[in-house]
Amino acid sequence: METGQEAAVAERLRMFDKITMELSDNISQVLSDTANTGNNPILAQNNRGQSGTYLDTTACLAFLDRLEPVVKAGKPGLCKPILAEMEAVIWPDAVTIMVGDMVRQINRYKYKDAHKTLLDITKTLGGKEKSDES
Repeated sequence: METGQEAAVAERLRMFDKITMELSDNISQVLSDTANTGNNPILAQNNRGQSGTYLDTTACLAFLDRLEPVVKAGKPGLCKPILAEMEAVIWPDAVTIMVGDMVRQINRYKYKDAHKTLLDITKTLGGKEKSDES
């Protein structure tokens, strides 16, 4: 039989082994992801499991500038190609949820709501504030 100290040490070793195995699995996953992208961080998967090109603020604002007049006018045929491009890239974490909301609003033909969300995204990214007037 083990004494109290020996039992405590044995329990700590089991916990250490468990944590070490989890860490090893995580490191293996990161190394695998890096190998699959050819060590190119731009094409690496982000923490949401998406893959694609990361957008910087300037590129994000350019997308939004292209989309804004089309959303404001409520033209679904012109929105769809821009939305397809937008969904193929990775947006900054600060606006990811808002971008998803805006895409859903456009797909549901809720252009007034989508335009407001687009203006909120632009403001969050530090772009020029525009009027929400239709």
